[in-house]
Amino acid sequence: MHTNKVKKQKSLFLKLDLRKAYDKVNWNFLRMVLIQVGLKWEVVQWVIDCVTSSNFSILVNGAPNGFFKGPRGLRKGCPLSPVLFLLVIEAIRRQIKKAQVEGKFTGLRITKGFNLTHLMFIDDVLIMGIASLEEWLCLKEILDSFCQASRLEINYHKSMFFFNNVEPEQLSAYEDLYDISFAHIDSGFKYLGFFLKPNDYKIDDWRWLVKKLENKLGHWTSHWLSLGGRLTLLNSTLQNLPVYWLTLAKVPCKILNMMQHICSNFLWRGVKKSIGYRLENWDMICWPKSYGGWGIRNLT
Repeated sequence: MHTNKVKKQKSLFLKLDLRKAYDKVNWNFLRMVLIQVGLKWEVVQWVIDCVTSSNFSILVNGAPNGFFKGPRGLRKGCPLSPVLFLLVIEAIRRQIKKAQVEGKFTGLRITKGFNLTHLMFIDDVLIMGIASLEEWLCLKEILDSFCQASRLEINYHKSMFFFNNVEPEQLSAYEDLYDISFAHIDSGFKYLGFFLKPNDYKIDDWRWLVKKLENKLGHWTSHWLSLGGRLTLLNSTLQNLPVYWLTLAKVPCKILNMMQHICSNFLWRGVKKSIGYRLENWDMICWPKSYGGWGIRNLT
Protein backbone atom coordinates (compact mmCIF):
# COMPACT_ATOMS: atom_id res chain seq x y z
CA MET A 1 0.00 0.00 0.00
CA HIS A 2 2.87 2.34 0.81
CA THR A 3 4.62 1.61 -2.49
CA ASN A 4 1.33 1.97 -4.33
CA LYS A 5 0.73 5.44 -2.90
CA VAL A 6 4.31 6.67 -3.34
CA LYS A 7 4.35 5.64 -7.00
CA LYS A 8 0.86 7.16 -7.47
CA GLN A 9 -0.48 4.04 -9.14
CA LYS A 10 -4.14 3.86 -10.10
CA SER A 11 -5.24 0.91 -8.03
CA LEU A 12 -8.11 -0.70 -6.15
CA PHE A 13 -8.20 -2.91 -3.05
CA LEU A 14 -11.29 -5.05 -2.49
CA LYS A 15 -11.87 -6.23 1.10
CA LEU A 16 -14.42 -9.04 0.82
CA ASP A 17 -16.77 -10.14 3.58
CA LEU A 18 -18.45 -13.54 3.24
CA ARG A 19 -21.90 -13.84 4.82
CA LYS A 20 -21.97 -16.73 7.36
CA ALA A 21 -19.21 -18.44 5.43
CA TYR A 22 -19.08 -21.74 7.36
CA ASP A 23 -22.87 -22.18 7.36
CA LYS A 24 -23.33 -21.93 3.58
CA VAL A 25 -20.72 -24.31 2.13
CA ASN A 26 -22.32 -26.67 -0.41
CA TRP A 27 -21.48 -30.32 0.34
CA ASN A 28 -21.42 -31.38 -3.32
CA PHE A 29 -18.94 -28.60 -4.08
CA LEU A 30 -16.82 -29.70 -1.11
CA ARG A 31 -16.86 -33.29 -2.41
CA MET A 32 -15.66 -32.15 -5.85
CA VAL A 33 -12.90 -30.05 -4.27
CA LEU A 34 -11.63 -33.03 -2.27
CA ILE A 35 -11.62 -35.16 -5.41
CA GLN A 36 -9.81 -32.41 -7.33
CA VAL A 37 -7.16 -32.23 -4.59
CA GLY A 38 -6.37 -35.88 -5.28
CA LEU A 39 -7.74 -37.72 -2.25
CA LYS A 40 -8.86 -41.32 -2.64
CA TRP A 41 -12.59 -41.93 -2.90
CA GLU A 42 -12.66 -43.74 0.46
CA VAL A 43 -11.01 -40.76 2.19
CA VAL A 44 -13.42 -38.36 0.49
CA GLN A 45 -16.37 -40.38 1.77
CA TRP A 46 -14.96 -40.43 5.31
CA VAL A 47 -14.59 -36.63 5.31
CA ILE A 48 -18.05 -36.07 3.82
CA ASP A 49 -19.58 -38.47 6.38
CA CYS A 50 -17.97 -36.46 9.19
CA VAL A 51 -19.51 -33.28 7.79
CA THR A 52 -22.99 -34.60 6.89
CA SER A 53 -23.63 -36.87 9.90
CA SER A 54 -24.11 -34.01 12.37
CA ASN A 55 -27.51 -33.27 13.92
CA PHE A 56 -28.73 -29.89 15.12
CA SER A 57 -31.21 -28.82 17.77
CA ILE A 58 -32.86 -25.52 18.65
CA LEU A 59 -33.12 -24.43 22.27
CA VAL A 60 -36.69 -23.46 23.19
CA ASN A 61 -36.95 -21.92 26.67
CA GLY A 62 -33.50 -23.29 27.47
CA ALA A 63 -34.26 -26.90 26.47
CA PRO A 64 -33.44 -28.69 23.15
CA ASN A 65 -36.52 -29.27 21.03
CA GLY A 66 -35.80 -32.29 18.78
CA PHE A 67 -32.99 -32.84 16.28
CA PHE A 68 -32.74 -32.32 12.54
CA LYS A 69 -30.06 -32.64 9.87
CA GLY A 70 -28.59 -29.67 8.07
CA PRO A 71 -28.53 -29.49 4.24
CA ARG A 72 -25.15 -27.70 4.02
CA GLY A 73 -22.42 -25.97 5.99
CA LEU A 74 -19.45 -26.82 8.20
CA ARG A 75 -19.60 -27.16 11.96
CA LYS A 76 -17.95 -24.35 13.89
CA GLY A 77 -15.59 -25.64 16.55
CA CYS A 78 -14.79 -28.81 14.65
CA PRO A 79 -10.98 -29.03 14.10
CA LEU A 80 -11.60 -30.31 10.57
CA SER A 81 -13.72 -27.33 9.47
CA PRO A 82 -10.94 -24.69 9.00
CA VAL A 83 -8.95 -27.07 6.80
CA LEU A 84 -11.99 -27.91 4.69
CA PHE A 85 -12.92 -24.25 4.31
CA LEU A 86 -9.38 -23.46 3.20
CA LEU A 87 -9.81 -26.02 0.41
CA VAL A 88 -13.15 -24.45 -0.55
CA ILE A 89 -11.78 -20.91 -0.69
CA GLU A 90 -8.79 -22.23 -2.65
CA ALA A 91 -11.10 -22.30 -5.68
CA ILE A 92 -11.06 -18.47 -5.80
CA ARG A 93 -7.26 -18.43 -5.70
CA ARG A 94 -6.97 -20.90 -8.57
CA GLN A 95 -9.43 -18.95 -10.72
CA ILE A 96 -7.58 -15.68 -10.06
CA LYS A 97 -4.25 -17.31 -10.88
CA LYS A 98 -5.72 -18.73 -14.08
CA ALA A 99 -6.98 -15.27 -15.07
CA GLN A 100 -3.54 -13.83 -14.29
CA VAL A 101 -1.81 -16.38 -16.53
CA GLU A 102 -4.26 -15.60 -19.33
CA GLY A 103 -3.61 -11.86 -18.91
CA LYS A 104 -7.16 -11.04 -17.82
CA PHE A 105 -6.25 -9.91 -14.28
CA THR A 106 -2.74 -8.56 -13.72
CA GLY A 107 -2.86 -7.40 -10.10
CA LEU A 108 -0.49 -4.80 -8.66
CA ARG A 109 3.14 -4.68 -9.67
CA ILE A 110 5.31 -4.84 -6.56
CA THR A 111 8.71 -5.48 -8.13
CA LYS A 112 9.96 -6.40 -11.57
CA GLY A 113 8.47 -9.76 -12.50
CA PHE A 114 6.17 -9.98 -9.46
CA ASN A 115 2.53 -8.88 -9.34
CA LEU A 116 0.36 -9.28 -6.24
CA THR A 117 -3.28 -10.17 -6.92
CA HIS A 118 -4.72 -11.29 -3.59
CA LEU A 119 -4.19 -12.23 0.05
CA MET A 120 -6.34 -14.91 1.67
CA PHE A 121 -6.60 -16.54 5.07
CA ILE A 122 -9.74 -18.57 5.81
CA ASP A 123 -12.60 -16.11 5.10
CA ASP A 124 -10.45 -12.94 5.13
CA VAL A 125 -10.08 -12.12 1.43
CA LEU A 126 -8.23 -9.09 0.08
CA ILE A 127 -8.02 -8.64 -3.71
CA MET A 128 -5.97 -5.90 -5.37
CA GLY A 129 -5.46 -4.73 -8.93
CA ILE A 130 -5.03 -1.79 -11.25
CA ALA A 131 -7.93 0.53 -12.04
CA SER A 132 -9.10 -1.27 -15.18
CA LEU A 133 -12.81 -1.87 -15.69
CA GLU A 134 -12.14 -4.91 -17.91
CA GLU A 135 -10.03 -6.60 -15.22
CA TRP A 136 -12.56 -6.00 -12.44
CA LEU A 137 -15.34 -7.21 -14.71
CA CYS A 138 -13.35 -10.45 -15.10
CA LEU A 139 -13.03 -10.66 -11.32
CA LYS A 140 -16.78 -10.12 -10.93
CA GLU A 141 -17.40 -13.11 -13.19
CA ILE A 142 -14.98 -15.20 -11.12
CA LEU A 143 -16.71 -14.29 -7.86
CA ASP A 144 -20.18 -14.91 -9.31
CA SER A 145 -19.23 -18.35 -10.65
CA PHE A 146 -17.58 -19.29 -7.34
CA CYS A 147 -20.58 -18.20 -5.28
CA GLN A 148 -22.96 -20.06 -7.60
CA ALA A 149 -20.94 -23.29 -7.26
CA SER A 150 -20.09 -23.15 -3.55
CA ARG A 151 -23.33 -21.41 -2.41
CA LEU A 152 -21.26 -18.88 -0.45
CA GLU A 153 -22.55 -15.31 -0.47
CA ILE A 154 -20.66 -12.04 -0.51
CA ASN A 155 -21.92 -9.47 1.96
CA TYR A 156 -21.81 -6.37 -0.22
CA HIS A 157 -22.86 -4.13 2.68
CA LYS A 158 -19.77 -5.05 4.73
CA SER A 159 -17.35 -5.41 1.82
CA MET A 160 -15.38 -2.33 0.86
CA PHE A 161 -13.38 -0.89 -2.04
CA PHE A 162 -10.27 1.19 -1.25
CA PHE A 163 -8.87 3.26 -4.10
CA ASN A 164 -5.77 5.29 -4.86
CA ASN A 165 -5.40 7.93 -7.58
CA VAL A 166 -8.67 6.99 -9.33
CA GLU A 167 -10.97 9.54 -10.97
CA PRO A 168 -14.56 9.93 -9.66
CA GLU A 169 -15.98 8.92 -13.04
CA GLN A 170 -14.21 5.58 -12.84
CA LEU A 171 -15.35 5.04 -9.26
CA SER A 172 -18.99 5.42 -10.26
CA ALA A 173 -18.51 2.71 -12.92
CA TYR A 174 -17.06 0.30 -10.34
CA GLU A 175 -19.83 1.15 -7.90
CA ASP A 176 -22.46 0.32 -10.51
CA LEU A 177 -20.67 -2.97 -11.24
CA TYR A 178 -20.23 -4.21 -7.66
CA ASP A 179 -22.63 -2.10 -5.58
CA ILE A 180 -19.93 -1.74 -2.90
CA SER A 181 -18.95 1.40 -0.98
CA PHE A 182 -15.63 3.17 -1.65
CA ALA A 183 -13.02 4.82 0.54
CA HIS A 184 -9.48 6.13 0.04
CA ILE A 185 -6.60 3.93 1.18
CA ASP A 186 -5.52 6.71 3.57
CA SER A 187 -8.54 5.86 5.74
CA GLY A 188 -7.08 2.38 6.29
CA PHE A 189 -8.78 -0.94 6.97
CA LYS A 190 -8.37 -4.04 9.10
CA TYR A 191 -6.99 -7.28 7.73
CA LEU A 192 -6.46 -10.28 10.02
CA GLY A 193 -7.12 -8.00 12.99
CA PHE A 194 -4.39 -5.50 12.09
CA PHE A 195 -5.14 -1.95 11.00
CA LEU A 196 -3.42 -1.28 7.67
CA LYS A 197 -2.53 2.14 6.27
CA PRO A 198 -0.07 3.20 3.57
CA ASN A 199 1.69 5.65 5.92
CA ASP A 200 1.16 8.37 8.55
CA TYR A 201 0.01 6.23 11.46
CA LYS A 202 -1.43 8.46 14.18
CA ILE A 203 -2.28 7.95 17.84
CA ASP A 204 -5.97 7.52 17.02
CA ASP A 205 -5.11 4.70 14.61
CA TRP A 206 -3.94 2.61 17.60
CA ARG A 207 -6.81 3.25 19.99
CA TRP A 208 -8.41 -0.02 18.84
CA LEU A 209 -5.57 -1.82 20.65
CA VAL A 210 -6.37 0.03 23.89
CA LYS A 211 -10.06 -0.82 23.43
CA LYS A 212 -9.14 -4.46 22.90
CA LEU A 213 -7.29 -4.49 26.23
CA GLU A 214 -10.15 -2.75 28.04
CA ASN A 215 -12.67 -5.29 26.72
CA LYS A 216 -10.53 -8.18 27.86
CA LEU A 217 -9.91 -6.78 31.34
CA GLY A 218 -13.45 -5.45 31.78
CA HIS A 219 -15.21 -8.79 31.38
CA TRP A 220 -17.91 -9.52 33.97
CA THR A 221 -15.88 -12.40 35.46
CA SER A 222 -13.19 -9.89 36.50
CA HIS A 223 -15.50 -8.50 39.20
CA TRP A 224 -14.76 -11.43 41.53
CA LEU A 225 -11.03 -11.87 40.94
CA SER A 226 -8.64 -11.62 43.86
CA LEU A 227 -5.37 -9.71 43.70
CA GLY A 228 -3.56 -12.90 42.71
CA GLY A 229 -6.17 -13.63 40.05
CA ARG A 230 -5.84 -10.12 38.59
CA LEU A 231 -2.06 -10.53 38.56
CA THR A 232 -2.37 -13.81 36.64
CA LEU A 233 -4.79 -12.24 34.16
CA LEU A 234 -2.48 -9.27 33.65
CA ASN A 235 0.49 -11.52 32.96
CA SER A 236 -1.37 -13.51 30.34
CA THR A 237 -2.94 -10.40 28.78
CA LEU A 238 0.27 -8.38 28.60
CA GLN A 239 2.19 -11.25 27.05
CA ASN A 240 -0.45 -12.37 24.56
CA LEU A 241 -2.05 -9.13 23.37
CA PRO A 242 0.32 -6.14 23.00
CA VAL A 243 3.55 -8.10 22.49
CA TYR A 244 2.14 -9.77 19.37
CA TRP A 245 1.33 -6.42 17.76
CA LEU A 246 4.74 -5.05 18.74
CA THR A 247 6.33 -7.68 16.51
CA LEU A 248 4.42 -6.25 13.52
CA ALA A 249 4.77 -2.48 13.90
CA LYS A 250 6.05 0.32 16.07
CA VAL A 251 3.33 1.09 18.59
CA PRO A 252 3.46 4.72 19.87
CA CYS A 253 4.74 5.19 23.42
CA LYS A 254 1.58 7.10 24.31
CA ILE A 255 -0.53 4.04 23.51
CA LEU A 256 1.77 1.81 25.58
CA ASN A 257 1.56 4.25 28.50
CA MET A 258 -2.25 4.24 28.26
CA MET A 259 -2.27 0.43 28.34
CA GLN A 260 0.12 0.40 31.27
CA HIS A 261 -2.13 2.83 33.18
CA ILE A 262 -5.17 0.61 32.55
CA CYS A 263 -3.30 -2.45 33.77
CA SER A 264 -2.07 -0.66 36.88
CA ASN A 265 -5.60 0.48 37.79
CA PHE A 266 -6.98 -2.99 37.18
CA LEU A 267 -4.32 -4.63 39.35
CA TRP A 268 -5.08 -2.51 42.43
CA ARG A 269 -8.81 -1.92 42.20
CA GLY A 270 -10.15 -4.36 39.60
CA VAL A 271 -13.01 -3.13 37.43
CA LYS A 272 -14.46 -0.95 40.19
CA LYS A 273 -14.21 2.81 40.01
CA SER A 274 -13.29 3.19 43.67
CA ILE A 275 -9.87 4.42 44.75
CA GLY A 276 -7.29 1.66 45.10
CA TYR A 277 -4.07 2.03 47.11
CA ARG A 278 -0.92 1.14 45.19
CA LEU A 279 1.28 -0.93 47.46
CA GLU A 280 4.25 -1.03 45.09
CA ASN A 281 5.80 1.16 42.45
CA TRP A 282 5.04 -0.09 38.92
CA ASP A 283 8.73 -0.33 38.02
CA MET A 284 9.32 -2.61 41.00
CA ILE A 285 6.29 -4.72 40.09
CA CYS A 286 7.82 -5.27 36.65
CA TRP A 287 11.02 -6.69 38.14
CA PRO A 288 11.52 -10.46 37.70
CA LYS A 289 10.32 -12.61 40.58
CA SER A 290 13.89 -13.69 41.29
CA TYR A 291 14.65 -10.05 42.17
CA GLY A 292 11.60 -9.58 44.37
CA GLY A 293 9.26 -8.25 41.67
CA TRP A 294 5.89 -9.58 40.48
CA GLY A 295 7.04 -10.66 37.04
CA ILE A 296 4.81 -8.37 34.95
CA ARG A 297 6.28 -7.40 31.59
CA ASN A 298 6.99 -3.68 31.29
CA LEU A 299 6.05 -2.56 27.77
CA THR A 300 7.64 0.87 28.03
